[in-house]
Amino acid sequence: MKVLCLHPAVSMRTIRQMKLLRKKGHEVHLRYLGYGTSASLEDDSEIWTTKRLIFKRDYKGSHMIRTLVPSIYRSVVREAIEEEFDVIHTVSMSDVLGAAAVKHSGRVPTVFDVREMVSTYDELRLMKNYIPQGLLKSSIIRNTVGRFIIDKLHTLEKTAIELSTGRLFVSDYTLQLARKKYNFNIDKTLVLYNYLPLDDFPTLRKEKLSNYDGETHIVYSSGLSISDYRGDAPKFLKRLANEEIHVHIHGIFENEETKRVYLKLAENKYIHLERTLPPRKLINELTKYDYGLIYYPKNRQSQMLHTSLPNKFFEYISAGLPVLSSSYKSLKMFIEKYRVGLVFDDVHDLIRKINGLEIKMPNPEKFALDNHIGELEELYRKVQE
Repeated sequence: MKVLCLHPAVSMRTIRQMKLLRKKGHEVHLRYLGYGTSASLEDDSEIWTTKRLIFKRDYKGSHMIRTLVPSIYRSVVREAIEEEFDVIHTVSMSDVLGAAAVKHSGRVPTVFDVREMVSTYDELRLMKNYIPQGLLKSSIIRNTVGRFIIDKLHTLEKTAIELSTGRLFVSDYTLQLARKKYNFNIDKTLVLYNYLPLDDFPTLRKEKLSNYDGETHIVYSSGLSISDYRGDAPKFLKRLANEEIHVHIHGIFENEETKRVYLKLAENKYIHLERTLPPRKLINELTKYDYGLIYYPKNRQSQMLHTSLPNKFFEYISAGLPVLSSSYKSLKMFIEKYRVGLVFDDVHDLIRKINGLEIKMPNPEKFALDNHIGELEELYRKVQE
């Protein structure tokens, strides 16, 4: 098949999917606006048959306005007709390319990958992407310009989800939520998790640190911030350390202030700030810990976090680690369905549950993308019928 991938900010999820499609003999072409954080350091040059930036620069700052106007991308979508692509694969957040595809692709079927839903995001947080901070202080601006932007973003999401020929969802809960909000054909819909391909699995299994000292070692691998929904993480990690549970932190600091907070945290002998490693080395390093931690606090971003099933979750599983996760719906549903960890309500609940915990993990290869990429191929075939 000949696939055109239209992507607002290229993600590891898409890179991994397209890499395996290319490996199976399909042509995959990329037209994109920029790169997301998870994929910015990945060399994906050998995946794409052709690869072109839609504009000369990505859509940061003033260029965010381009994420609101589907007609700007008419010529890009028309290319799919002229070059006889079999399917157009578009990706959410921003949804403008998905909306443009369904409006201008003619007879070329479209598949929309719903990795996030803009309608679950805090509205003020979304407005900050488009309106300068000074202007955003004005209630008049928020209630007029801000309201217009939010309504436009929600309309783009609705258009892309409802009018695409087929659609992918990142989790079962995200699909459930979309079905409550929108009307679409479930027969051409697939849940495809953020699985890792076998090539990204650990190449060696290290000796568990707990085998040396008899203590519990948890790894927390995450972007490190004190300004967003991860801002409560230092307090949470300190509470675990106070219970003599080792916490090993792998992550990149958002800024110098965040770095100072975590350096102070690491004065506790049970907190270990580990060196930053490239993805292929990090996946090997994860194997020496006992558990992988995903922590999200309850806050105004909670609705968005309920749809989250992050790459890190599947990296832990691929490394054979049971996952300790905050009780958010997508994570909870997967953990309970496949028995790959436990969910907790707060730090006290986790400390209580982890004592004497024994989890027999299933074979990690069950969750390899290689064993599920055929489902995406089948969806492509369905939308062409």
